[in-house]
Amino acid sequence: MKLFTIMGVVLGGLALAIAPAGPALAAVPQQGTVAVPQRGTVVEGRSIPGVALGATRQRVLATYGTPTFCRFTGQAICSWQRVSISFVGANGGNPAGNGRDRVANAEWTGLPGWRTTAGVTTTSALVHPESVLAAYPHAIFYRFSDGHLRLLIDFHVGIWVQWVPGTAPGQYLVVIEIFAPTTSK
Repeated sequence: MKLFTIMGVVLGGLALAIAPAGPALAAVPQQGTVAVPQRGTVVEGRSIPGVALGATRQRVLATYGTPTFCRFTGQAICSWQRVSISFVGANGGNPAGNGRDRVANAEWTGLPGWRTTAGVTTTSALVHPESVLAAYPHAIFYRFSDGHLRLLIDFHVGIWVQWVPGTAPGQYLVVIEIFAPTTSK
């Protein structure tokens, strides 16, 4: 009997601990059936198609619609069709999960119609990885032990490209992210 009482207290406490998270996710406004654009120009360190860094969460929802899901406190990261956007609070701190939060960075994969101003797409980075290094000659980069590019970061223009190994040798997934460039040297 004591085991059932202890389990009831533990499960009851767990339910109370989880309960506040439910309404936070449900608080994302419904925006209809807007979708992520399949084509567009990415301006490194500034914008992805339809959304600029620094834009409000309200603007993102109006442009992309309701996210597939959000995670972390304050809905810090929300995801749409192959796009994830990280938010900060209106004053730069932790996000509140409301329309005034601002876009801090954005990443995507599998959108070959999204082309950076340097001409890089997820497909071109996958097929010709060295072309990414040529497109961002001032970037720092890292390689896997077999010589294949693993990560390229250009802090001055605000972009990183990562090659994630797949299940078979020589198979990769490319993820690209833009962020606010650093101005210090």
